[in-house]
Amino acid sequence: MVNQSTFKNVMPKVSSPLLKQMLVAMSCNMFCLITGCTFGFTAVLLPQIKKDDEFPYSDTYDSWIASSSCLAMAVGCFAGGLLSDRYGRRITHLIVILPFLAGWIVLAFAKNVLALLIGRVLTGLSSGVFRSLGAICLGEIVSPIDRPAFIFTLSVSGNGGILFIHILTGYLSWRLSCFIVCLPVLLGIGLQVLAKESPLWFMSKGKIGKGTQAFRWFRGTDECSQKELAEILEKQKDRPPELTFKDCLRAASSKAFLLPLFTVICLSTTVQFSGVNTMSFFAQD
Repeated sequence: MVNQSTFKNVMPKVSSPLLKQMLVAMSCNMFCLITGCTFGFTAVLLPQIKKDDEFPYSDTYDSWIASSSCLAMAVGCFAGGLLSDRYGRRITHLIVILPFLAGWIVLAFAKNVLALLIGRVLTGLSSGVFRSLGAICLGEIVSPIDRPAFIFTLSVSGNGGILFIHILTGYLSWRLSCFIVCLPVLLGIGLQVLAKESPLWFMSKGKIGKGTQAFRWFRGTDECSQKELAEILEKQKDRPPELTFKDCLRAASSKAFLLPLFTVICLSTTVQFSGVNTMSFFAQD
């Protein structure tokens, strides 16, 4: 892994707290951009391979290739929370990049349907982690006044990724496109290496000193930031050293958790019935 000290001459140039928050936001947006490419890829992949006489394919595989990434994405969303809590937000990003790149490379060299399915599962699994992890990172790092706008950019990047892959494969072959869409991932890696770990993750692991240092690196030392830091540190004192299953069950059954969850489920269900994924997966058909 690249040593962060390699960039010691770069870091001092990033002095503004807002620029440091934007650094992480740009990285998360790069990953969400490629997540959008994962969504929209089948819309341009399927018409091209159906015209390829050298690729053994049948229309019966359409729904499997399109939906395999979504099934894996559900697992990735769940795994993203576990991995980020154990290893940290920044390290989890760097870990998940490996299967993500591997998935696109498998797709680029695919010679049969099985290879396509393997590539779609790998990219879908990683996309699920990126989708959940991006919002967590920005929610913990960005200042409250800028947080809604920063988190909104993740959705814009995801939809932009769908548009990007449609335009790209409109002029290039789907195999070459698989390599090109890896470039934003590499940019995201570089930005993650330059950034620090989430201060709230440090504090949740009892590393108050590192958490305080990271918070001030991201948010500065102005009066509002110092007041928020004091509130966070005060809450950390009341936090149990280790959450039990009973504590998790109590939190999961609270109104503060169930009401937003119900709202999100209703909104997501409505979106799915609107046919958004069908349009993304089979736009050219």
